[in-house]
Amino acid sequence: VWPVVRRVGASMEEDAVTVELISIEPNNCPLVEELKLEMHFTSQKALPDAYWQVRYIADQTGKRKIVELGATEKQSYDVGKHTMMFHVPQVSVEHLSRHLLTNVGLLLAVLYSGEAEVLQVSMVTQVTPADDGTLIRSVYNPLE
Repeated sequence: VWPVVRRVGASMEEDAVTVELISIEPNNCPLVEELKLEMHFTSQKALPDAYWQVRYIADQTGKRKIVELGATEKQSYDVGKHTMMFHVPQVSVEHLSRHLLTNVGLLLAVLYSGEAEVLQVSMVTQVTPADDGTLIRSVYNPLE
C-alpha cells in the first residue's frame, strides 16, 4: 500500500508544496501509449534547481521493477502557483513480463529541489488485458 501524496522531511512547518490538480492523458488506453502528465501545485517556499522525476513501478509480491520514464527540465520555482508538464511518446515496458505487468502498478512523480526530495505523488495504475490481449492501463487520480 502506497501513500497517495507523501511529503518528505515534513516537520512542524506548513507543507512546502500542495497539489491542486492532476491530469493524466490518455487514460484507459493501451499501457504503452504516450503519457501526458500535468500537475498544478502551490509552493510555500522557493525551490531552486527543481525538477520532477517520473517513473512507473510494476509491483508483484517479491518483485518490483522500476521503469524510469524521464524528468522535467530543471527550473527554480518561486513561492506561488506553478504547473508541471511531462510527456513521453510511449511507456517502454516491453522488457517486463506480461505476468508482472498485469497487476497493480504505480505511476510516481517525485519533486526534487537540488538533491533533496520534496514531494511524492503516487498514482495507482491498474493494468488489465483487453479481449484482444492488449494491456490496458487505468491510472487513478489521487485527487478524485
